[in-house]
Amino acid sequence: MKKRLSIALSCFVLLSYLPVNAATRRITPANKFCYMTKKASYYNKSTSTYYRSIWTNARKAWNGSKTFKWSTTKNKKSRSFTTSVNRNSGIWTNATGMTYNGLAVNRQGVQTGAGMYLNRTVLTKYHYTKKQRTNVAIHEMGHALGLAHNDGGSVSAMNPANRTYALRNCDIRGAKQIYASAATTTKTLATAAQSTLTVDHLKDYDNGITGVEQLKKAAPRHC
Repeated sequence: MKKRLSIALSCFVLLSYLPVNAATRRITPANKFCYMTKKASYYNKSTSTYYRSIWTNARKAWNGSKTFKWSTTKNKKSRSFTTSVNRNSGIWTNATGMTYNGLAVNRQGVQTGAGMYLNRTVLTKYHYTKKQRTNVAIHEMGHALGLAHNDGGSVSAMNPANRTYALRNCDIRGAKQIYASAATTTKTLATAAQSTLTVDHLKDYDNGITGVEQLKKAAPRHC
């Protein structure tokens, strides 16, 4: 009995020193742009059936959270769209995906369009599974609806170099916070904001540098 108790106590002491990373308490922050209301439609430009299904899975994940509702449209001129590309140079070097916020705005400066991209070349090169590619798509949709990166060590779909995580509570709470008072929050976030490009990479660049500057700092001379 004493031996069992000793083993149990030893396990408890060992576990108490292990890092707890099953959840991230920090609410995922907002970026400069979001839509007027917690719903938006997009046109899926992907010609690949495989990637069309990945975007569909990402849409279902967000819709399932009951935080933001994405719907598809057959309108090819839609101001919001998803797509996939094959790129391995310039800004796309080691980029898994990117989101272009504020691609279209209304007279009040509120976002009415955003572009969401996945990079097939890098995702294939580094052997991302379909589930992992869906996580990246969830990440890009998160940017489009108004979320910024969570911190580099976060267990969050909005981790700067996310590959592992689907939606987490910190992401859902962040999105809910953005749209809690859509009429005023949206205008506040979008006031005087310039369109922004967020490039997501294999590596975590959570260092205060965003967009194209990340890649210029990282290496490629041709950027």
